[in-house]
Amino acid sequence: MKRLTLLLLGLALGVTATARAQGLTMQMSNGWAFQFGGNVNAFWVFTKGNNSGPANSSVRTGLLPAFATFEARGKEGGLNLGIHFGFAPQINNPNNCHDNFAVVGCSAGGTQAGAQIDMRQVYMTVGFKDGSQILAGRELGLFSRQNILNDMTLFGVGSVGIGLAQGGGTTLGRIGYGYLYPNFDAQVTYSTKPGQAQFSIGLFQPSVLNSGGYTFTKVPRFEGEFTYSQKSGKNSYMFWVGGLWQTTSNAATGGTSVRHRRHQGRHV
Repeated sequence: MKRLTLLLLGLALGVTATARAQGLTMQMSNGWAFQFGGNVNAFWVFTKGNNSGPANSSVRTGLLPAFATFEARGKEGGLNLGIHFGFAPQINNPNNCHDNFAVVGCSAGGTQAGAQIDMRQVYMTVGFKDGSQILAGRELGLFSRQNILNDMTLFGVGSVGIGLAQGGGTTLGRIGYGYLYPNFDAQVTYSTKPGQAQFSIGLFQPSVLNSGGYTFTKVPRFEGEFTYSQKSGKNSYMFWVGGLWQTTSNAATGGTSVRHRRHQGRHV
């Protein structure tokens, strides 16, 4: 399948990458600081199947949605405290619906409420004097997250369908073809001080397996990750390894349990 992707106003090439690092910071008199940051991405995507296949053109969100992040940080009782809210809206309506046209699959109540707003991040952090911290709330999982965070296609456009098959969400990409997506999950995670080496471990909301009736999760899921970074001249190297463990039962008491163990590592 041939795909031509043109970027509106160069958003992903320059502005999108830099916008994530920029923001507005307000320093309060009580020592707390409030910060706002974010980015918007918009792509024109033309898709055409091989051998005179169907064609489709769309203006849509890319692999990532847009982001609007709000953060407050301060110090109380010798602890570094933080609160983070991350909204991830999308610019396109689901199923290519428009209010001025009668399109099959569009809701009768209009489509302006149909564009998804993904509340990806809602968490608080408690930082200690040694640089370590505890994170509690909704954030990207530990297991396999480095696959996503270190993918250079993150700010581009991934895989799209044709017509209504495109859907109303992000386009995914390599993440949808070969990667285990960590997802944004409820968690309580401890991480050592960031630096050349860092270790993180956490308790996560467990997943259920409806197939076979394995819907009882008596203990949280455990996820862990170790990263090691090294710079040599102009080159930077990173090694990481992670794993998860979970058990799920098909009965509230007794029954049969299924355990999930996974581990993954990579050098980039």
